[in-house]
Amino acid sequence: MRALLLALSALVAAWQAAGQAAIWCTERACYTLHDKRTPFEAAYTVCYKNGGYLLTMKDEKEAEDVRIVLELANDAGLFTSGEERLWIGLKLNRSNCVLNGEPLRGFHWVPDTADSGTFTNWGRQPHSTCTEERCVSLQAAAAGSERLRWIDGSCKVGALYACRFQFKGMCKPLTLAGPGEVTYTVHFSNVPLNQSVNRLPHSTHADISCASSGEKHYSFCTDAAAGGGFAWYPAKPFCESGERSCAFQNGGCSHVCSEDRAGDVRCACKEGYHLGKDEFTCIPKNACQNAPCEHECVVEEASFACKCRKGYRLAQNWFGCVDEDECEQGVCGGHTCRNKPGSYECECKKGFRKDDTGACHDIDECAESACREPAGCLNSQGSFSCYCSAGFRQAESGECVDVDECVSRPCEDICTNTEGSYKCSCRENFRLSENGISCVQVIVASPHTTASNDALDRSTAAITVTPLFSSEDSSTASAGTERMESSARSPVLVWVLGSVIPLLLLVALTTVVAVLRCNRARKAAKKKSATADSYCWVSSGFQAQPDTQPR
Repeated sequence: MRALLLALSALVAAWQAAGQAAIWCTERACYTLHDKRTPFEAAYTVCYKNGGYLLTMKDEKEAEDVRIVLELANDAGLFTSGEERLWIGLKLNRSNCVLNGEPLRGFHWVPDTADSGTFTNWGRQPHSTCTEERCVSLQAAAAGSERLRWIDGSCKVGALYACRFQFKGMCKPLTLAGPGEVTYTVHFSNVPLNQSVNRLPHSTHADISCASSGEKHYSFCTDAAAGGGFAWYPAKPFCESGERSCAFQNGGCSHVCSEDRAGDVRCACKEGYHLGKDEFTCIPKNACQNAPCEHECVVEEASFACKCRKGYRLAQNWFGCVDEDECEQGVCGGHTCRNKPGSYECECKKGFRKDDTGACHDIDECAESACREPAGCLNSQGSFSCYCSAGFRQAESGECVDVDECVSRPCEDICTNTEGSYKCSCRENFRLSENGISCVQVIVASPHTTASNDALDRSTAAITVTPLFSSEDSSTASAGTERMESSARSPVLVWVLGSVIPLLLLVALTTVVAVLRCNRARKAAKKKSATADSYCWVSSGFQAQPDTQPR
């Protein structure tokens, strides 16, 4: 560990001379340390623009890396005050609340990836809030005590910060075949690294100066060169002096160096690796063997690609996975959407329920008998309505009650109210017509009426009707006679004839009496005067008044 710290001290010395950030790389990431007090958002922006993020401590290994970096900075005297704070990428958004029951207390790492980690190191409970942004820092000078306690505070205050850079792949340092010097330059810093390091990130540029020949070469770390994986391109034994030998720099071989009888150097690789096209670099046979993919690694030809599980998308660095906010895509169709790591949850509005897929669908309340009888039910999206059927009305309580239709007297005679309707009926000797409302009289034949009708039929049969039509209208007269005969049998004609016959009898009797009186008067006249004519006088019942006027 002390040897590593000594090597890192050289990094800090170079950083101080250049006035820029110090750089340190491990097998999976590189770090830059910045001594300028900066608010949280500004510090995050600097790291992000260079392709990195603020310092994270998601597990024990990352925490150990942070301790080493801070010990290096303390030994170099970078922290003039023991109270210096150092931002880490842990933040509470303004819309979130502090949750004391959770490991991260509601805070989240920025950027928010699938791997939130299990490591926590709170020095005190965060300030309870739901409306204020809070950011986490640690005491920079506390690395020696291995405490590194997390303290939340305002994101607007200034603090030191460190950036973490993670890459698709790393290359081992170049091995020279002869005396020379290599200077490495990484894309996120212009501070050259001219000392021994364990790993160098993808796209690192190497400048080679050979001591014996004075030749200068260059190479860079890439995944598109020596047969896949990550290696230097162009790749060859740089700075060869005289005959190549395994005794010097392992002959430039990555793993095993051997010499044949002719003295030529042969490189070989350990199990699980294969020799690259440069014939000295060893590359893993499985490109995903040492890949830094956060979720899934897929071999593609001689290289690999990182993929994320459902609900996540690939981060800007092409190996990390960032939660996909499905709520921004309107997956809940207007209902309340709550994003979750790798997923989401819909909170359905009233009148809707979730199906097996988590989507909200309308509840058919009518199918669940939402309206009590006798009310009818009409379903709609997210709701329903009850209505009263014909014959009912809605009471103040909302229930449907029967309407008494008989109040409005819809029947001609008797009305009986029923549930939701009414019924008409008639009194004795009347019947209900086909319209269900009016009443029609029923004529009941009695024995006396029947005898009178029989006599009338006989008298009618004895009457001889004088034709009133010409011969050419005989057919019409015959038809009229039939109609009269038919009408005579009707009850109305019976009533008329019953009134006319007594009158006719009275007239006949009066005529007979007049004839008898006439005959009697004629006989009396013959006795009184022989000169009397054959006329007879019939009393008119009128007596003349005596003439009293003088002549």
